[in-house]
Amino acid sequence: MPEEKLKPACTPATNYLFKVRKGSNIDLPKQKASLFHSMVAKLLFVGKRARPDILLAVSFLMTRVKSPDQDDWKKLLRLMGYLKCTSELCLTLMCRSLNDFTWFIDGSYASHDDMRGQSGAVMFAGNCAVLFKSNKQKVNTRSSTKTEFIAIDDVLPTVQWTQKFLLEQGYDLETLIKEDNRSTILLMKNGKLSSGKRMKHLDVRYFYVKDLLDRGILKINHCVSDNMIADFLTKTIQGNCLKLLRDIILNRNYHGSVLEHRSMLGNSKENICSNTDQEKSERVIPDKREEMSLTGVESQKGLLKEELPVNQ
Repeated sequence: MPEEKLKPACTPATNYLFKVRKGSNIDLPKQKASLFHSMVAKLLFVGKRARPDILLAVSFLMTRVKSPDQDDWKKLLRLMGYLKCTSELCLTLMCRSLNDFTWFIDGSYASHDDMRGQSGAVMFAGNCAVLFKSNKQKVNTRSSTKTEFIAIDDVLPTVQWTQKFLLEQGYDLETLIKEDNRSTILLMKNGKLSSGKRMKHLDVRYFYVKDLLDRGILKINHCVSDNMIADFLTKTIQGNCLKLLRDIILNRNYHGSVLEHRSMLGNSKENICSNTDQEKSERVIPDKREEMSLTGVESQKGLLKEELPVNQ
């Protein structure tokens, strides 16, 4: 960044990523705003191809390119500082057994200043995270159930394209969606039986999803919220939990303590940006990559909670 000294950062964004101060902030000069737009576009390219851990921050900054202000510039500088601090990280692709596709899909309710939600999704194939999506939802919703439903609908075109693409390559694989909202699952499975007057505007969407489920094109299972890997692409997670989810998404071996909660309390002034041997503790999560099933992917988070069946 010209004339800017980047400060090392251990996370792509703070908890205030989605906060926008209207009327009390200074807009960027035209030249600086053009540079902001250019840098964000380049970061989007990097995020989609090599560093999905920055997609959430880039997704928000993309919504600010028309009229960026000083706060947006600071958020961009922090993101660049994070990339500088973690320049050794990259997405690693592998394929040990291609048996099915599993999508972890999540929606964050009213995340943005206009009360719209954030959709996020990760696809695992061959025990490896290969596709990622993080975007602002295009409609406002009145509940988290609707937000989760819109998130699934946002990802469906990519889900179906992936199925058809690999079918042409000779791979007829089952597609499984992992969702952590039981009300959304019931709505998808039961259709109008689980809907009410407040869901009329979603009729077309949920009937389309229900049709795909009834025809066996998709399957959906409940996922414990603590095991929802797509949280990484919808929420500004901090601390060790961010490093754990980042290493799962980037398909890296994780060396760190088993987590029981997500917070910033474990952060200290020491450098926690790199994953070196000094980060190992007595309680180490073993590398299960060779025998990893989709359940194994969830277990890497160290949060092995029993998933209960959803009553239809």
